Amino acid sequence: MSCSLRKWAKQTAPDPETGTDAPLFSPRDQEWADHFRWEGAVVVPLTPTGRATAAALAMNRPLALAIRLEEAERGRHPPPASDEE
Repeated sequence: MSCSLRKWAKQTAPDPETGTDAPLFSPRDQEWADHFRWEGAVVVPLTPTGRATAAALAMNRPLALAIRLEEAERGRHPPPASDEE
């Protein structure tokens, strides 16, 4: 299942660190680098919004990691700053 299908119409999700609902990341209104960073193929959440989003969208599920690793082999990962997830 893709991230878009996982997000559906959700606007908040529990922060796995605190259990408190946090707003999900909005790429239209927020900067990716404020909430996430790359560690190889892994998305590392930096904020409650980042943690809630990464967990709710399963951003580091095995298939996503495999795709990112393959993209890295082709020189297409990580994406340029303007195209990040």
